[in-house]
Amino acid sequence: MRAATCLLGLCVASWSPELFGQLAPVATNAAIAAAAAAAATNGISTSSVVTVVAVPVPPIVVPITVGSSEPGTLPPAPTLVTTPIVPVVPRLTNLSTRARVTSDSPVVAGFAISGATPRTVLVRAAGPALSAFGLAGAVVAPRLRLRNAAGAVLLENAGWGGAPDVAAAMATTGAFLFAPGSADSAAVVTLTPGGYTVEVSDDAGIGGVALTEVYDVQGTAAGSHLVNVSTRSTVAGGGGELVSGFVLAGDGYQTFLLRGVGPGLAPFGVSGVLSDPVIALFDSAGRKIAFNDNWSGAARPGTAATGASPGSGSGIVTETLDPDLVNSASAAAGAFALDPSSYDAAFVTTLAPGAYTVQLTGANVVTVTASTGTSSTNGAIGLAQPAGPLSVTSTPAAPGVALLEIYQLP
Repeated sequence: MRAATCLLGLCVASWSPELFGQLAPVATNAAIAAAAAAAATNGISTSSVVTVVAVPVPPIVVPITVGSSEPGTLPPAPTLVTTPIVPVVPRLTNLSTRARVTSDSPVVAGFAISGATPRTVLVRAAGPALSAFGLAGAVVAPRLRLRNAAGAVLLENAGWGGAPDVAAAMATTGAFLFAPGSADSAAVVTLTPGGYTVEVSDDAGIGGVALTEVYDVQGTAAGSHLVNVSTRSTVAGGGGELVSGFVLAGDGYQTFLLRGVGPGLAPFGVSGVLSDPVIALFDSAGRKIAFNDNWSGAARPGTAATGASPGSGSGIVTETLDPDLVNSASAAAGAFALDPSSYDAAFVTTLAPGAYTVQLTGANVVTVTASTGTSSTNGAIGLAQPAGPLSVTSTPAAPGVALLEIYQLP
């Protein structure tokens, strides 16, 4: 059997004596001569006789150290260790929502953790800190309450107080810093998988814009991850839009369901809902990459925007409005079903890692008036209208309560 000795990738083959037994003794000149004579007697040419002489080869030695007179043995060949490249599964690392807080209507944001192990998150309610970004009318004294799925208050914070664990979490997650001693609220908490609600109110009783944020402190740690955020607030024009952002990290693409629900809240006892929500998705460069008004595709008389308007950019957007896809995605995410005849907005999109912003507004009301006496007809532009000169006016939607939802699909 052939054995091989390798050093730094170079292999030298040798014959194994165990297979052939002891090596034959070296042939003598007399034996060679006798074999030649016998071959000649039998009529065999001596050129047909091949004699193999075993020549012992001394082992290779190398000095143990430079300048040493003592020989040493060859060092063992190094073991080649290869580390496989394991892709990081796409995951949400940050969820945030900007909305208006009023004296009698706090901002309510929900988020969910999926998996089997607890997850440490940084929860924040920013108010005064927003002035550094040129945002006027921010909440003066935001109060943050975190509740579990049963509604029990897990923590309450009014002014983060420069807590060291919060400051460390801000640095770890890349969140913009709060000034020491500011009235902004924040806390670090470890939560078991499940659904949670963040409620932000204003202790000053004045109201204003607040930014609610949830950051994943544990990074790429496996076992659990953030999967969705939903925010309920009053939506109005003139800066009263409901804006939510999220960051997707990791490798590869991930599919999301985005919904803007107004009329769909009425069956749950919510009054004063936004009559016709519109949602738009923007990438980190501010490009609109997806848009929807009326998820089922039904045109609503009196609105300027109907159907889906897909765009292009860093995301891969469903090219046509597909109510069946929205329905199946809602069921997979555990979201309540939408009425096919409602004017709620929703779409499914597949996105690459990056930062994204979703904006929820109300559809402007377009009034088309036919000058036929004192009567007027309201309807969507493009529909059949009475004969005669027409005048078109567009007015902002009336304020109303809406729910903005972002689901990472399983």
